[in-house]
Amino acid sequence: MRILLYNPDNGVTRNFMPHLWMFLLQALTPPGHEVVLVDGNAQPMDETQIAQFVRDQHFGLVGIGAMTRMIARAYRMADAMRATGVPVVMGGPHVTEEADEALGRDGGPRHADAVALGEADETWPQIVEDAARGELREIYAPVDATGNERKPSLNHYPTIPWDRLDLDQFNLVPKLMHPFLKGFREGWGTFRIVPVESGRGCPYVSLGTQFVFARTKASSTNCSCSKVAPAKREVRSQSSSSTTTLPST
Repeated sequence: MRILLYNPDNGVTRNFMPHLWMFLLQALTPPGHEVVLVDGNAQPMDETQIAQFVRDQHFGLVGIGAMTRMIARAYRMADAMRATGVPVVMGGPHVTEEADEALGRDGGPRHADAVALGEADETWPQIVEDAARGELREIYAPVDATGNERKPSLNHYPTIPWDRLDLDQFNLVPKLMHPFLKGFREGWGTFRIVPVESGRGCPYVSLGTQFVFARTKASSTNCSCSKVAPAKREVRSQSSSSTTTLPST
């Protein structure tokens, strides 16, 4: 099954760094499925274009993640993709808090066939397998035997194969500048920023926050270093005109 993971743009600014959730879910996808990543900030499309893209690429499942600031855009794009007959799963902070809104249970239109609540490290593989069998459930939540939310550990973090990923869409150098910069000086022409996760959660509680994590988690030093090493190898495997910056998040 071909799967599209789509991160919507917010319609205001172009994010300088891609969201990590797409790469993480791609790494967690069970074998036998092909995952395509599209960031709306890097590859802008309207509703008609995204619907045609889904048809042309013959996707069997679409996953969308969005925060509140981009949820209106996410819903419009989800509606366009669902209209093609492809099931859409939505997740992220907003959908976690407003699952009924995404599922149309609040009296409004339905935007998603299923929602992934909380952190989807554990539930995403099950979502993919259910979708492949045509047995997608409406709600997926990581809970233990007592029904309490279960947080994934970061100590056994999946390997994101940066050295094998196509990161061209995240090149921050304008395409018109590529020939000039490559000819100007060796090592110029490409500049990408990729995220590395060293912890999750927020230790601060504020009345202004939309979503508060239950607890803060940090991965071990060895785990964090193991995430950086493949990205460094990716830099070396590219031509000498490639530069990648690795911020910690």
